[in-house]
Amino acid sequence: MKEYIRKIKYCILGRGKKWSLEHPVRFIKEVKISERVSIGKYSYIVSGRIYSDTKIGRYCSIAENVAIGAPNHPSDWLSTSPFQYGGIFKTKSKSIKHKETGEGTNIGNDVWIGANVFVKRGVKIGDGAIVGAGAIVVKDVPPYAIVVGNPAKIIKYRFDSATIEQLLDLEWWNLDFEVIKDLPYNDIKRCVNLINERTK
Repeated sequence: MKEYIRKIKYCILGRGKKWSLEHPVRFIKEVKISERVSIGKYSYIVSGRIYSDTKIGRYCSIAENVAIGAPNHPSDWLSTSPFQYGGIFKTKSKSIKHKETGEGTNIGNDVWIGANVFVKRGVKIGDGAIVGAGAIVVKDVPPYAIVVGNPAKIIKYRFDSATIEQLLDLEWWNLDFEVIKDLPYNDIKRCVNLINERTK
């Protein structure tokens, strides 16, 4: 465990140890991770903030200065400030609880998130999706979609619908690394065929 902690020295983990990192995971620069966060193997994050109740799948590539699952402020209270329920100001108003709206944030497997992206709390980004740099993601992203802009919109899909269906059925990210380590990665059709052969 000491060796693993050394390797993740650029990660600032939330209190309570309610997080899960599936080895190997890499952090390139400073990444702040809140409680109840899980990150799948072979995923990396360059820098940014991952807020509570976020699940990140396997083989994800997350660039610089990302914010995923930031908490919401109350919009129908006297103020939007957390002074009303304690928060960062440690005020005496802790008897009033502010519950997060919506479910946790879910980033699928094999997702690429570009630099300076903001992902709203509760959003689900499907397996294989790409989120372009600077995008503001406020609603769910389908598997293998490429989204850009503010708010993020689909511009195209990585593959045709038949290939996407095959990849989702294969769930290659759940296979032992030995099965996929020597595939012709740049030929998607051959990859799918070889994975099918090797897993029969």
